[in-house]
Formats: sequence, C-alpha cells, structure tokens
Amino acid sequence: MKQVTVMSLFVYYTDGQLTKSTPPSNLNMVPADPSNWCNHICKLLIDQKIVTPPRKEGSQGPKQVANPIIAGYTLILPSLPEHYLLYKRKRANGSTDYYLYGHGSGKPFDRPAYFVPHVKYLLGLSGGQCTCKLCA
Repeated sequence: MKQVTVMSLFVYYTDGQLTKSTPPSNLNMVPADPSNWCNHICKLLIDQKIVTPPRKEGSQGPKQVANPIIAGYTLILPSLPEHYLLYKRKRANGSTDYYLYGHGSGKPFDRPAYFVPHVKYLLGLSGGQCTCKLCA
C-alpha cells in the first residue's frame, strides 16, 4: 500500500470581520459546509504554483508546503480563515449558489477562484498587496 503524507495548510492571519460574515437577511441564505470550497482552493493553489513541493533534505531555499500532485503528498485546508463563513442559496431552477462572506468590504466571494488571491495575501505570499477582486 502506498503511503501518503497529508500536509495541512493553515491560514493563521485573517482579515475577516465578524460583522461582515453574514449575508443580508433578505437574501434567504443558509450556512453551508465549506469543505468543497477548501478542497477547490487547495487545487487552485497548486495549479497556480502558489504552493510548491517541499525542498529535499540538504537543498537550499525555504521549506514550502507540499504539492498534492507530487507522489506521496496531499494538501488540505482544514478550514476557512477565521470570520469567513460560507452560505448557500437555492435558485428557482434547483441549482445552488455559494457565497463566502467575511471580507472587510462586506461583499462576498462567489467563486473559490476569486478567493485564492486573497488566501495568497493572507499567507504572506503576495508581496504585501492583495490582488483579489474585492481588494483591488
């Protein structure tokens, strides 16, 4: 059996604001399980080469988070940053829309891909400038 090392990515710094973590009540949204968003964020972090494989023993350079594409490693994001909450709303046609609240602007992220630049900023990997659509 193949051994897999699970490496957790924790976002310790947050700019999430508790007062901005809930949608307006007239939108009829309910809290949603963020695990699929967390998994998708990890995939996007890998695809965009924001997180890369760990350095080999004895090599130069900073140690980095593992890349799940590399054999024997997988990356997980166990939770969203503090004060960021995911909500969902059913459409009349039966499909579901998801919205991530908590940003200081009070506006939600409506796709994991739009949140990835903000995660990059929270991880300190963006040179101090956030390029997400809500900060820009």
